[in-house]
Amino acid sequence: MEDVTGHSAEYKLLARSLHLALKDYFTFFEQLPDHLKADADHVPNLESRLLTVVLLSAALSECCINVILASKLPEVAFELIERSSPEDKWMKAPKLFAADYEFPIGTALNEDLRFVFSCRNAIMHSKPDIFSSTDVRTRGNFDRVLELKHSRLSRLVSLPRRLVEHVARLETRWAPFIGVIIDSELRLREFDRYFTPSHKAT
Repeated sequence: MEDVTGHSAEYKLLARSLHLALKDYFTFFEQLPDHLKADADHVPNLESRLLTVVLLSAALSECCINVILASKLPEVAFELIERSSPEDKWMKAPKLFAADYEFPIGTALNEDLRFVFSCRNAIMHSKPDIFSSTDVRTRGNFDRVLELKHSRLSRLVSLPRRLVEHVARLETRWAPFIGVIIDSELRLREFDRYFTPSHKAT
C-alpha cells in the first residue's frame, strides 16, 4: 500500500453546510413567540429544518469515516468495506487497521449514530401509511423521523465530531482533522444558550 499524501476535503463543505443549517434553524427559532419556544418540539417549520440538520449530520458522519478508512486501508479493502452501512463502518471497520478498536455499544454515541442514520434512511426512502376502511393496509417508515425533536438538536449536530474524536484516540494524526470539523461545523458555544444542560452533548 502506497503512503497517503493527502485527501480531498468534501467534509469541509458538508461541515460548513451543517453549520449554516444550524444558523438558519436558530434564526427561525429566535423569531418564535415565547409560548412556541417553550413547546419547540411541535413547531412544524422547526421540524422541517430538523430534517436538513439530520441529513447533513448523516452525510458529514459518513464522509468522515470514508476519509479515515480510505486513508488507512488498501484500495481493494476500502472498495469492499465501502458497501457496508455507515453504522458498521464506524462500529467495526476500524478494527481492520487497529485490532484493539472498540466502539462503545450501549452509549449515547451508539444510540445517536443509529438514530441519525435510521432517520436519514426513512427520509431518503420514505414510505407512506396506507389505510383501508378497517385497518392500516401498509405501514410506513416515518415513525422514526417523528422522534426528531428540538431537544435532541445538540446531539444531532455534534455527532460527527464525537465519532471522529472516538477514532482519533487511535492516533494523533487525526487531531487537525477534528479541529477542522469543530471549527467549521459546530461552534456550538455560539448556540449554547439554546440548549438546556440536560440536552447538551459532550
